[in-house]
Amino acid sequence: MAVLSYSRLKAWFKRQARSQSNLARISVSGLTGLAALLAGRERGPALRDEWRAHLAGENGHDPVTWAKIGEAVGFVQAGLRDRGQDCADAAWRPVDAVLRSRVLSNLFVIIPTGVDTYIVLRHEGTIGVLTSFESIFIVGAMLYGVIKAGRWYRNIEPPEPRARQTKE
Repeated sequence: MAVLSYSRLKAWFKRQARSQSNLARISVSGLTGLAALLAGRERGPALRDEWRAHLAGENGHDPVTWAKIGEAVGFVQAGLRDRGQDCADAAWRPVDAVLRSRVLSNLFVIIPTGVDTYIVLRHEGTIGVLTSFESIFIVGAMLYGVIKAGRWYRNIEPPEPRARQTKE
């Protein structure tokens, strides 16, 4: 049985501290790289350089601490938030196209209202359309309200309607 001396114990603690420091350094750089990957191609490289400079500190070689690992986790959260914002922007593009276009927004209202009218006409006849007029009207009015609310929420103004030309 080996006797533990002070120098052996001191060396063991140094090895443990060094391995924990290396583990923390690897995890900080890995988390920063993951955050840059999540942020996307356009902003990822610039953010990665900025984040690494932030973690390096003023002298460029600050020791890795658990607080820096926490900051790296925050960078991952920022990368996820950026990617989520990109996805939300991509999802709004077709909606914005409909809201900007008078033709598309009119089709958005007319087609479902017309289908509703056709279904009622097919199943109940003309009398059914007349008795269900308020329901059909509500479908059109609600869809028109969706368009108006969407234009208000996204702060979009459609182009002015073109003036009709008179025949001479």
